[in-house]
Amino acid sequence: MIAMPETFRPASTESRSPEPPSGAAAVAAPAGLAWLRELYDREAGFVRGLVRRLGGPDAEAEDLTHEVFLVALKRASELRRREDPRGFLVETATRLVSAGRRRARVRRLLGLRLGPGPSTEQRSPHVAFEAREAAARLYRALDGLSEKKRAAFILLELQELPGEQVAQALGVPVQTVWTRVFHARRELKRKLSRLEGPTEESP
Repeated sequence: MIAMPETFRPASTESRSPEPPSGAAAVAAPAGLAWLRELYDREAGFVRGLVRRLGGPDAEAEDLTHEVFLVALKRASELRRREDPRGFLVETATRLVSAGRRRARVRRLLGLRLGPGPSTEQRSPHVAFEAREAAARLYRALDGLSEKKRAAFILLELQELPGEQVAQALGVPVQTVWTRVFHARRELKRKLSRLEGPTEESP
């Protein structure tokens, strides 16, 4: 397995829990809003971390997280019957991040500025710099993968989701997930070696 920077270790929860998304939620029935708030409080940290790992440093994590829960609200009657709606959240986040990455590529082509990456305000300048550098190297390597291999690798290796849940999110058999991850590991190892620069040669 490729050694990952500490920055990318998955975390199922985060300390803060912002307000649930507004907009469509404002017209929902009170029962639906109560269900959404409970789901949001329980899963928002997980979804936010997932979005950041899937989207990379330029991901609009808060906006995309809210979008995931707005989609969940629209499907509330179906999701409330599920024992565990996390699989749906993973699938929705993966789809929305993929669409966001396509929009980001268009912005880059047009020369438009992207938003800031994840906050490092609570870290020392040295640690924050190293974290940014590690993130930049990893995501430069990840961006060289096909979208299918990239998503499978991030969900399985960085987010550490079960293979069955990754397969459900991507709409493929579990064996396909493992095949994509196997090839992604090999490609990443080569790409990261190149990004770290050539080794010093003897004269």
